[in-house]
Amino acid sequence: SINSAKDGQATKKLPDIWADLIHTDDIKKENKAGGIVRGIFLSQEDRKILGAKVSELVLKTLVPSLERKLAHLNHEVNEKRKGLGNTLKLMFTGRKSNRQSALSADGTGYHMTSIEAKIRQAADYALLMADYDTAAGHYRTAKGDYQHDKLYRLLATANELHGLCFLLSSGPRHGLSYIESAVQWYVANGDIQRATRAALWAADTFRTA
Repeated sequence: SINSAKDGQATKKLPDIWADLIHTDDIKKENKAGGIVRGIFLSQEDRKILGAKVSELVLKTLVPSLERKLAHLNHEVNEKRKGLGNTLKLMFTGRKSNRQSALSADGTGYHMTSIEAKIRQAADYALLMADYDTAAGHYRTAKGDYQHDKLYRLLATANELHGLCFLLSSGPRHGLSYIESAVQWYVANGDIQRATRAALWAADTFRTA
């Protein structure tokens, strides 16, 4: 069981275990002054048990699930790429391909079942799993789709994440052009929040390089 500390005062000097995980806007005013300490009845042993359980959940359940999902997406993408020759034949013979049908009804993206959407999913999963080479390859392919279909917002986010792959794996001298391209598009279209985020990622990489 947890909350085994009988006397909350005994653990009151321990750090608030949730403080770093809660957005400052969600913290009540009295907590900002340290008036309330979350987890006051969690003993040191409770905290160790909780930490071990979370680690076990991540390592034995979450990570393997992500790995299986990524492997499945990579398989789907590779199978579709094998059919690229047939797609090119359709283009050169003037027959209509099913590319247009992949676009969502509002024209701002792709249907989740389309190969274009699955490529982006594979890229995001690979980035999450720190498989930067695989992620970069998928983002590169996705950017070609976005450019072709004039999905410029998606192109900007893909540029940002493509650049991030290089920043995390190769250092600040690689990938900055992608980040800069994304920032320029964000600024030009009034998306200051994403522009700031991308710029801060690049700046932080230089700071820690």
